[in-house]
Amino acid sequence: MTATPTQSNRPFDPDRTRQRLADIIKQASLIETLVERGYDNFTALDFDGEITRNAAIKGIEIIAEATAKLHPTYRDRFPQVPWREIYRMRTKTTHHYDQTNFDEVWDTMVESIPALLADLGLSTQHGEAILLPPGL
Repeated sequence: MTATPTQSNRPFDPDRTRQRLADIIKQASLIETLVERGYDNFTALDFDGEITRNAAIKGIEIIAEATAKLHPTYRDRFPQVPWREIYRMRTKTTHHYDQTNFDEVWDTMVESIPALLADLGLSTQHGEAILLPPGL
């Protein structure tokens, strides 16, 4: 995905959008748990550190895929979200895995994912309804 399309051949589907947002929330919640374990756990050069990094990267990849699959009608409501950069991070971790900068991954976990949730008005609190912007 090199560009964020502004039109789509498929109609906007609120249920599909809520499912994509639920996927983002689920992964953000898991990543939040990894952040709570701390930077030292994330960067540890042992088996647990490796598992933590792999889990974080997989979560970031799922979030990026879910955002890419959001309908353009939804994405257009949030011009402040760096949609392309989100997908670029996924491309880096997937296709250039051997060059992954773990400090960049950590910053994504600590800063970018919470910012994304805030921009979209989403929460990782269990049981909260996923609301779409008015008019969608």
